[in-house]
Amino acid sequence: MSNKHSVHEILDLNSEEKEWFQVQEKVSNLLVDIISRRIDLNMSQRDLAKKCGIKQPMIARIERFDATPRIDTLIKMCDALGLQIKIVEADNNENKKTYTVNESVEKINKKNK
Repeated sequence: MSNKHSVHEILDLNSEEKEWFQVQEKVSNLLVDIISRRIDLNMSQRDLAKKCGIKQPMIARIERFDATPRIDTLIKMCDALGLQIKIVEADNNENKKTYTVNESVEKINKKNK
């Protein structure tokens, strides 16, 4: 028998608090992937900052989870690390549709011309 309980169960959170924790968990997972990629590339925080035009102290705050980056900051960081942000349908369907930021922007621009 397992004694594992979620944070939500232990803290007896209301639905709004649970939602906040769920969002923070997703942001944390995304940041862990970004940090792992930076480390895999043997890139320092300073190198990343220079490549994406963000000050190094901000990169440090983001990596310490002291600051939640805006979406444009995430895109800059991902671009500098050779990563793409993809949006994938959440259902368990094998034929999930995937959207990437750059492809979606191009489609919108073509449609608006």
